[in-house]
Amino acid sequence: MGIEMKPKVVRKAKFTNKYGEEITMVLFDDGDVNFRHSDFGNEFFPIKSLIRKDSDGNLMFKVILHQEEKEFVNNFLRDTKYQSESDSQAITESRDMFFRRRQGEFLDDVLTSFEWVEVEEADSFEEYLELILRHSIDGFFGYRHDILVTSEEIDDLLPFALQILRDDERLFRKIKLNYLHNSRRNFDETITESKDRFLMRRELEFNKYVNNHFGNVNPQRFDSFEDYLKYVLRYAIMIFFTNVADEGDLKRDEMEELIPIALHHLENNRDLYNEIKKEYFKEINSEQGMNESKEIAFIKRRMDALLDYIEASYDWLSPRRFGNFDEFLNRVVFTATRDFLADEMGGEYEEQLKIRDELESIVLEFIKNHPIYDEIYDHYVANQ
Repeated sequence: MGIEMKPKVVRKAKFTNKYGEEITMVLFDDGDVNFRHSDFGNEFFPIKSLIRKDSDGNLMFKVILHQEEKEFVNNFLRDTKYQSESDSQAITESRDMFFRRRQGEFLDDVLTSFEWVEVEEADSFEEYLELILRHSIDGFFGYRHDILVTSEEIDDLLPFALQILRDDERLFRKIKLNYLHNSRRNFDETITESKDRFLMRRELEFNKYVNNHFGNVNPQRFDSFEDYLKYVLRYAIMIFFTNVADEGDLKRDEMEELIPIALHHLENNRDLYNEIKKEYFKEINSEQGMNESKEIAFIKRRMDALLDYIEASYDWLSPRRFGNFDEFLNRVVFTATRDFLADEMGGEYEEQLKIRDELESIVLEFIKNHPIYDEIYDHYVANQ
């Protein structure tokens, strides 16, 4: 009987990430590679048991890796039998494994999103919860770990994110009580007069008037989408009450009191709301004749509104969560830009992702050249 020869080590390398976790990789003379991650203990795993190739030839890893970890692993695998078949391909990872390892960090982002998302944005508790979780997942991956996630990936992650939140009974109960308290209060505050009740009970009918008549208002007359939308609603309210309630002579203060209800009706019909928004930006963009995108042009016209988001962002965030002022400032920029895009511009999530990086640099430059920079710094120092 011959003596079985153990494979010899050809190459060995280690890498330590920013969390102090260590990756060790070993290449043997038979071509196999072993992998160890200190976050999973001291056991080595054959690399072939941890990866698979998808239909495009990309290596799919079964454990989550940060960007710098992926680069280390890919560099080690270069010139081995596990190298990707294309130089452009890289190891990707399972997003749900990321949650399993960083649930505490994710719940911090849930708390931040909870403080940001307004009850008025949702028609039900389930929708309110989904908005919070979407914000949380976006911030968790995009800001904390610089990992891009699409809206489809967020859809896939929502069930697991919800389970993490439900496991934290105290936070889940806090979110639910906030929704119940504020939804009841908002409803009670709007129904104060007979005209309010009349409009409140005729949502579908009113939205038909908005749909039929918003095209009669020229978007180019207005400096912002908000001004345009309010005029559209005033116009629809006037025609609606003239035709349906035989009350065309509404006073200005009565009209202003009805606008929140009208806006609530419109936001319940997201297709109509997005169609109006699309019409506005289409017309504005055709008028600009500039090389910059319509989104960049829009944000430059809306710096006053942007200031409100910046102020709200640094006021809500806790400086103690950040290692230094630059990290705090970058999170302020990220949060303010994300929420500005979602609230002021809307559109599909992928479209917002495409312009967020460019807008973040503009927002950061704007802050550094504005007195608000000193306010943010003073807030950071005072709350350490």
